[in-house]
Amino acid sequence: MMLHYEMTDLGFLTYFLGIQIQQHEDSIFLSQEKYAKNLLTKFGLKDCNPAIIPMTLNVKLEELKGEEKTDAESCRRIICSLMYLTKTRPDLECPVNKIARYVSNPSKQHFDAAKCILCYIQGTTSFGFIYPKGGNGKINEFCDADWGGDIDKRTSTGTYLFLLDQKPISWSFHKQQTIVLSTTEVEYMTLSNANCEAIWLK
Repeated sequence: MMLHYEMTDLGFLTYFLGIQIQQHEDSIFLSQEKYAKNLLTKFGLKDCNPAIIPMTLNVKLEELKGEEKTDAESCRRIICSLMYLTKTRPDLECPVNKIARYVSNPSKQHFDAAKCILCYIQGTTSFGFIYPKGGNGKINEFCDADWGGDIDKRTSTGTYLFLLDQKPISWSFHKQQTIVLSTTEVEYMTLSNANCEAIWLK
């Protein structure tokens, strides 16, 4: 292409839109370590104690109903920044998706949940994906659903994960728009969404 167009060869790709790429002879490693550290510095949690899990167990988030209000603008900035970090961090997909549902009117509970995720990131900034060379190209699909998990609207949540040679390549955690009447129904809807993604991948 350099014979026909004016361009510069910058070598192997190492950084693109906040994603770090480390290319080795036998593998490629993707991460957002620099982006994650910048988030902690930006929101004043650079020296916070790391959390073991991204969200407190047994805590059900719900809409603001008389609870203590918070700095909505700061909360929105944290949530929006966290959403981009899920590009290489499927372990954050569930907690970030849950707090993002309340971004229009966040309460102190939602702000605390967002800061808890940042504290978890403090101890996991180097997390990422390793994609080795070779493999048989086998794709595995996993999906699950949470029936009526939304306290306010009683909607369900579906999630799926696709692995190529046991390495994640596609994942989703989304709230379903239809209110279903049984766990069987919500499982079928989640499986249907996952199959649509499988057709695109294959």
